[in-house]
Amino acid sequence: GIAPLYLAMFLARDPMFGIIMGIPTAFLGCLWIAPGSSLVQQLAGPNSRATAGALFGLAVNLIGMGLGPLMVGVISDLLKPQFGSESLKYALCSVLIFLLYGLVHFALALRTVREDLVTASRIPVARIA
Repeated sequence: GIAPLYLAMFLARDPMFGIIMGIPTAFLGCLWIAPGSSLVQQLAGPNSRATAGALFGLAVNLIGMGLGPLMVGVISDLLKPQFGSESLKYALCSVLIFLLYGLVHFALALRTVREDLVTASRIPVARIA
């Protein structure tokens, strides 16, 4: 997974090494978005693709870009007495557990995705009068 790259980036002692590690990390960290969005559209069926896409985008943005930074800040504040100015680094490392959580759920979903796609392709399209 990508977690070792994130750890190398967050724990780098040399700032230039951290920046360099950020390049593949940023690239690889975004690779799931296009196939994930495509899969949501294919599984939703023609009559509910817009709603499914909107809900997917809402969830990704609210949780990933809304709750994620808030959690990092709260954890950093909680770690500050123990780690001082290093607390943000360790807070960022601590939320990497959610990568494992996501990986487990993607693996579980992958077990049935073929059958789900076949089922979704049989959904009838509403006729427009």
